[in-house]
Amino acid sequence: MRGQFLRRSYFSWYQGSIFMARLERHHADSSNQHLIADELKLSSVLSQMASFLVRNRGLLAGFVIGSVLLCAILALTTEKRYRTTLLLMADPPLQSPLETTEQTKRDEASFVESQIYILESRDILQAVLEAADLEATREYSQSEPSLISRAIGAVKSLLPTSAGESGDEGGQPVESHALRELRKNIGASRKGDTNVIGIDVTSTSARRAAQIANAMGDAFIANRQAAQLERAERLAQWLDGRVVSLRQQLSGAEDAVTSYRIEHKLISGDPGTTLSEQQLFEMNAELIRTRAVLAEKRAAYERAMQLLEDGGDIQSLPQVQDSDLITLVREKLIQIKLREAELARMNATDPRREAIANERRAVEAELAAEIGRTVRMIGHEVETLEAREALVAAALAEAGNRSGVENRSIVELRELERVAQAYQALYERYLGSTGLVDETISYLSSGVEIVEPAAVPRNPSYPPTKLLLIWGLLLGVALGVVAGLLREALRPGFLSSAQAEADLGVPVLGAVPGAGASRPEIDAAIRSLRMRLGLTARRDGPLRLLLTSARDGDGKDGLAEALARSAAAAGASVLLIDADWTHVGLTARLGLQAKTGLADALRGASDAECQHPLTGCPGATVLPLGKWDSAVSDDVAGAAMQSLLARVSAAHDLVIVIAPSVPGDADAPLLARFCDGVAVVARWAVTPRAAVAMALDQFKGVAQPGLVLSDMNRRQARHFGEPVSRHAPG
Repeated sequence: MRGQFLRRSYFSWYQGSIFMARLERHHADSSNQHLIADELKLSSVLSQMASFLVRNRGLLAGFVIGSVLLCAILALTTEKRYRTTLLLMADPPLQSPLETTEQTKRDEASFVESQIYILESRDILQAVLEAADLEATREYSQSEPSLISRAIGAVKSLLPTSAGESGDEGGQPVESHALRELRKNIGASRKGDTNVIGIDVTSTSARRAAQIANAMGDAFIANRQAAQLERAERLAQWLDGRVVSLRQQLSGAEDAVTSYRIEHKLISGDPGTTLSEQQLFEMNAELIRTRAVLAEKRAAYERAMQLLEDGGDIQSLPQVQDSDLITLVREKLIQIKLREAELARMNATDPRREAIANERRAVEAELAAEIGRTVRMIGHEVETLEAREALVAAALAEAGNRSGVENRSIVELRELERVAQAYQALYERYLGSTGLVDETISYLSSGVEIVEPAAVPRNPSYPPTKLLLIWGLLLGVALGVVAGLLREALRPGFLSSAQAEADLGVPVLGAVPGAGASRPEIDAAIRSLRMRLGLTARRDGPLRLLLTSARDGDGKDGLAEALARSAAAAGASVLLIDADWTHVGLTARLGLQAKTGLADALRGASDAECQHPLTGCPGATVLPLGKWDSAVSDDVAGAAMQSLLARVSAAHDLVIVIAPSVPGDADAPLLARFCDGVAVVARWAVTPRAAVAMALDQFKGVAQPGLVLSDMNRRQARHFGEPVSRHAPG
């Protein structure tokens, strides 16, 4: 008997040594895993990210669907706006009909920018409002101010204002609501480095957007034409007045020269003739020439007046046909008519036809004005020749009765002649420049044309539905990731064996699936745990295992029963001892509250009388709590308990002691002195990590405990890196 006891003691020590070695090996493995975790490679990081997305896929899907739906609702409920563009060509106008692009080195960029400012000016926008009748539309009509707006306006009216703030801003008139709205809805910009200006218009109506853009183009062209025509009229009036003044001054200077010659008889004679004869000869010749020219000019003038009265072809006059300026204007008119005919043949509705028609009318008016000036010049020349004829005739009559010597006032005569020549040159210069200036002004009105009219847009430009959906998707993913991180950070318990081993530095002996798992899965996990604990049928030596938990309700009672049934099914003799006197967990679970048990055995009752068979499990017995009192509580961790464990170990292969939870009670560390191994049970993802760490700290210096995770969600745990081998037989 003594030899058998020694043999059992030896094998018990041997089993305990193996168990401790396994625990130390697991502890070393966990340390190595901790070092490896600090040196994770990119593949491991990507794997963890993928696992995070998979285990939070429901949360991610919910946030993504919600965010996308919210953005879709926002896109559907937001008022749609349509955008269209009109392209306008604004070339710098030529300064004269003979000027070329190479001769004109203008700063085209500044010119185009100035045209953009004109496009956005108040006059253009007001013309667009009137042309499109925008103030009658709901978009541009001023609605009733809200209560908040009226309150703000009332407060502002009570505040003192400076003189510059009453009525206008900086001397500028206050813009109407429709004008402010139109200014916000339009935009003009230069297209690259070209002279093309793009007019962008947005509106709640697609048709209205195109209408506003086309109206802006028409208003801009009309504004340019009106400005150039007004400038032409002012310049033409000034030039006409200047020409009349110069003609009068020229006539006066010529009359003065003629009068001075006649008065002082400063008519040079040829050699061999007397001065009087020479004077008479020259005066006769001058009178004949004057009358001949006068007759020619008078005939031309009468012919021109007759053609004007009868409506004939005034352009058939030789004087009109000989004018270079009139010829140039007629050639330009022919080119314009050819362009107009070509546009009419290509597209009857081309918007440029109106601009070309306006240009043709301007050139026709210029041609008529130039012809009129030519006829007036002929009339002026007739008047001048008539006056000259009268003067020469009078001088000739006086010269017949008079002779004299050459006057010494020849110097004064030369001065008068130089003055007359100067007036003649200035008069001819202004007379020639008049037509050129009119031609230049007509060119200024031909530098703008519509390249591409605005079309009615088919699809709205706002809200950007696709962009909103993309942002909704990205926002949903971001919120889902943040929510997933918060959910996992707020989970109190351990989510995987690797996490527990890395944080606690103790081996995880096993992880048992919860009630949601199938019976075969639970049995496989219990068998795997039993194999790791070494709870096999060993007839040559018993093994005592202490089972406790970090807190009540972590499942140590159910786990102990499952281990006992698994070991008994493998052929081992098992005894379950319920030493958790803090609550009747296993005893109540098995319905043994009224039976004798541990308390009675500690008082001296027979061990056999206190043990009861485990229902449905041959080979396994239970030692329930029994009739507990305070006196027995002091003996549960004393010599009586040690003696009891020694006695029952002699008759069983496996003794499982269920101790009170730690750190709620100090019995568990004391009972650990009498056992070969200690296992602490914690509920997966539920038991706080601090509680588990505190429970394990209670065994420092007493035993090397291991950790068992209970009630594990196998599907979720797989995504947290829990290996499948811990759940299956191994």
